[in-house]
Amino acid sequence: MVEFKLTINKKQHTVYINKNIIDAFGYELGAQLNATSGVIYPLDANKNDIIRSLDKLTEIVSSFKQVAARLEALARGETTK
Repeated sequence: MVEFKLTINKKQHTVYINKNIIDAFGYELGAQLNATSGVIYPLDANKNDIIRSLDKLTEIVSSFKQVAARLEALARGETTK
């Protein structure tokens, strides 16, 4: 998994995309967005592959939440059971 920052140029309404992302995804990208998140993918990507990838990302994010909750508990002085 790779996390990266996209910054929109306020005057030109354009985004710089790192060469590594372009090399992996190509120049034609699709995006699905909602009010709080989104996904960017190569336009020619197989939709089932995109779904499998999103399922894997969901697992990873869920594990982040579990680790964060455990760290918060340790910070409160709770001991390991």
